[in-house]
Amino acid sequence: MIKEPEILHVDCQCLSFMHMLRFWFEPESGCIEVDTHLSNRYPWYRRVWVAWLYVLGRDVKHYGYNSTSITQDKLVQIKSLIAKSDDWEASDADDSR
Repeated sequence: MIKEPEILHVDCQCLSFMHMLRFWFEPESGCIEVDTHLSNRYPWYRRVWVAWLYVLGRDVKHYGYNSTSITQDKLVQIKSLIAKSDDWEASDADDSR
């Protein structure tokens, strides 16, 4: 049976739309992926322009989206995801014996 991935979106405690993380727990592999997202409040062409300036190192004011502060309640949820990943690794090790 294929299990659905568990996804946790974490917004920065400063409540800026520019700071967001996505934790993606894949139960089949036990892996957790972490993605940093740039806000989509700009139209697509503006986001492409901002990304291009970022790559060139020219747009210092948009570097902030690489940093996200996590509140205590979200930290508890992240720890829960990590525990699930650890449990998966432990059960996988037991299965391989």
